Amino acid sequence: MERTNEILIQIIGNEVCGRQIELPPDLMSDEQLVIDLFVQAKQHDVVHIVASNLKKNNILSGSAAKAYTDQLYSAVLRSEKLNHAFESVCKTLEDEKIPYIPLKGAVLRELYPEVWMRSSVDVDILVHDQDFESASQLIQDRLGYRQTAGTSHDVTLTPDGNILIELHFCLIEEEQKIASTKILDSVWDYAKPAEENSSRYELSDPFFFFYHISHMAKHVVQGGCGIRPFLDLWLMNRKLGCSDEETRNLLRKGSMLKFSECAQQLSEVWFSGAEHTDITRLLESYIFKGGTFGSNETRMLSDQHHNGGKRKHIFRRIFVSRKDLAYTYPIVKKYRFLTPFCEICRLFSLLFGKKRKFRKAYLTDLNNISAEYAYEIRKLFESVEL
Repeated sequence: MERTNEILIQIIGNEVCGRQIELPPDLMSDEQLVIDLFVQAKQHDVVHIVASNLKKNNILSGSAAKAYTDQLYSAVLRSEKLNHAFESVCKTLEDEKIPYIPLKGAVLRELYPEVWMRSSVDVDILVHDQDFESASQLIQDRLGYRQTAGTSHDVTLTPDGNILIELHFCLIEEEQKIASTKILDSVWDYAKPAEENSSRYELSDPFFFFYHISHMAKHVVQGGCGIRPFLDLWLMNRKLGCSDEETRNLLRKGSMLKFSECAQQLSEVWFSGAEHTDITRLLESYIFKGGTFGSNETRMLSDQHHNGGKRKHIFRRIFVSRKDLAYTYPIVKKYRFLTPFCEICRLFSLLFGKKRKFRKAYLTDLNNISAEYAYEIRKLFESVEL
């Protein structure tokens, strides 16, 4: 798998960053290698980039060619649909003079050689808290969208279940550090109109960079991040020049400076051929094991580290806070005195509920993780200060 990962990084670096590579001669003849490459690229949502490169080099053939090509065409089509949805929503907000800020992929895709290379499952847009309800209702009424989900900081709107608009009213997510949260809460202080009399606002480059790093850190702590954010980081450094003192001050205030430095080092290793360090090797291993959304192993190890060890982690999985308990039993938000009763109900559910086999398997998998690898992950998180 290590060789597959190395080839994957080389291909992405060549296709997106223009790095000169020499593909292994057996790539065309080794069908298993082509399949392994597809599986790993799929884990990181970059199959379309690999497919484009392999097509240019006349490597695709047989059954693998269709699988790769389908992913490429699907990415291009999805990009067009997302762009259409994005422009429609932006026009709707502009018509009603509702200030908004495009976030994440809606901005990052412009840094890529082709916008479809920056794949995304949704479009993220931020509006003021006081405009949120009217903006959400406007999009639903005028564009025919419907709300399908909601979190502590956004709602998901969709016209067909495939194209998703995540409308944010703040950037604060419960998983993030307090220091980072304070800065993200002042997002509008770092935004200015894209054009005169426009309702569209753009974030300053230092803040946009900080937000990207903060978002990366959140996913790393959750067990998965994937290759793509590191590719974003490499392009941001080249095209936005995010290494000035203002950026470093934001990262320092948000307790993200050390992680940012390590993440940037790994992006330089992958896409510029820089030398590895002990920490970039640990981070690389963690990223490849976790994929875009995290594996059971990386999530377990991260939770175990941040909960203070295996025993404390298991204890906190069993006995959750009242805030977490309210997700399963919302009634405790209104009637606090029912908390002990709901805790007992939850314990019975853990012991005798439908998912008890899953929980038993979880404990088995947790015990099977080697102490050596758990130590390496603890060392990683301590080194990047997460």
